[in-house]
Amino acid sequence: MCSATTDTEIIKGIQNQQYQVYFQPKVSRNQLETVGVEALIRLKIGNLILTPNLFFSFLTAKDSRNLQNYLIQEIVMLLNTNPFFKKRTIAVNIPSSDVTDDTYIEKLCHYLQANLNAPERLEFEIVERPEIQDLERANQNLVQLKALGIKISLDDFGQGSCSLQYLHSLPVDCLKIDQAFIRSTELKAMKIIESTIKLAHSLNLSVVAEGIETLTQLKQVHELGCDVFQGYLFDCPLSLCELTTKNRKNARLF
Repeated sequence: MCSATTDTEIIKGIQNQQYQVYFQPKVSRNQLETVGVEALIRLKIGNLILTPNLFFSFLTAKDSRNLQNYLIQEIVMLLNTNPFFKKRTIAVNIPSSDVTDDTYIEKLCHYLQANLNAPERLEFEIVERPEIQDLERANQNLVQLKALGIKISLDDFGQGSCSLQYLHSLPVDCLKIDQAFIRSTELKAMKIIESTIKLAHSLNLSVVAEGIETLTQLKQVHELGCDVFQGYLFDCPLSLCELTTKNRKNARLF
């Protein structure tokens, strides 16, 4: 925990929903242009911006649901009104436990259907932890979201023991290769990335390489045919103002 922040301040901040949304860009394979972002939640305490590892342990079940609702509402508002997102997607993490919650998914679908103008620009990234126990129910619920036009991704693909089972059982559009493989210097890791990309493309899925921090990593996954890149080589998570005003020159990386 941040030494300048007390437990009481964090709990109060959560109760008051002092959240801010940050965005990490995703860039395209060909022009290295920003084609979308991943939305990441932060907690603002005074002048401090806390990352989830500093406050998630304080969340109750009710707090977690309120946080998720806050994030969804903010993203819907941005997709509907902000010109920057007219041709760009926003990806939001969805806990694996939520995709088997029929009541939650039903309410979520009703909300999105009533309020979201361009559902094809919203993407849910399934966080694999904890493991999904009821894949049939998860599939049924995700099919409802996809029926609205929303995209589904598997986050941290390859990290968990159920990755291939998820790929077989769930209606996904995209795989995000776990950054542990991206950062590895072992030939074995490169072979795993290569086979994952080939498998995804054979199933008509796109592939995102996350956690890219060096040009070497970028060139490797680029040569292997990865479709989209994300990581600190391009940008750290940014505030909305930083995201929409920053002048990028990513195309000069090669």
